[in-house]
Amino acid sequence: MNPKTKHTIVTGIGLLLLLTGFLFLPSPYTIILALPVFLIGLLLIWTSKLKNKFKVLCTIMPIVLFVPYAQLVMYLFKNSLGSETKIDLIIDEDFYGKIVIINNLDCSNKHEVGKRTKIFVPENGITHYNGEPIINNIFTRVLERNKKGETKELNWNILSKDEKGIIMDETNGIVYDGESYKVNVIVIGKEIQLDIGIASSEEEIKKYIKKCKNEHY
Repeated sequence: MNPKTKHTIVTGIGLLLLLTGFLFLPSPYTIILALPVFLIGLLLIWTSKLKNKFKVLCTIMPIVLFVPYAQLVMYLFKNSLGSETKIDLIIDEDFYGKIVIINNLDCSNKHEVGKRTKIFVPENGITHYNGEPIINNIFTRVLERNKKGETKELNWNILSKDEKGIIMDETNGIVYDGESYKVNVIVIGKEIQLDIGIASSEEEIKKYIKKCKNEHY
């Protein structure tokens, strides 16, 4: 194999690895493999005889494109792709307290099943859901509903720096960080505290059943 052909093959492999690694970087499930693949591809490009301008371009462009590409991937997963159940937990704008999700009890709370399953959380915060997990599910959203029936998503981006600091120190509740819901306390600027727990055992259900409207255990 002559040097020119060898150089062409190595360069092609480098570009292929770079592109493949970049495509899978946004996923938390593939980043462990994607990052080394991306770096190896970048290394092959920098050790090639390509022009320096092209090498710099191959380095800078992934950095510039990563954030919008990652946001696009998350949007597609949450709204378009996959067969997983997409869930909206909807609370009223004046809600404050704990939401308890009971897996095997009917509390007569309202559900709407369509493109997304909408779970309307009652005033007492006791609700049920017998489907797929809600916490740590990227297909789950927490929305706040005002008096007009309009909803907006509660997520990490609307929190202040101090509120994010509080979240990092706690272990109860739930917060969306842009990739998945995590078990934490979320304190919104207007004094709403959303503290979500999962109750699945008979003992835990009995603990909350007296608060459950219209049903008896």
